[in-house]
Amino acid sequence: MYNELAASSAIKSQVTYLNAGDATKSAFNQAISAAQAVLSNKSATQADVDSALSALQTARSALDGKATDTSA
Repeated sequence: MYNELAASSAIKSQVTYLNAGDATKSAFNQAISAAQAVLSNKSATQADVDSALSALQTARSALDGKATDTSA
């Protein structure tokens, strides 16, 4: 999950995040926060980690920002 969180930070500067809808960005940000909370929870179970990782990956996949057409 460490790698996924590191990648998530980089995604925030990409078009898929920057041009995504507000609800999608919010879900992604909440998934990041939840994953960070699980990682800092010393009593988190493997199931907690797996669930947070899955939620983070799902939220990342849902980012729907498209490149802006600047040719016009």
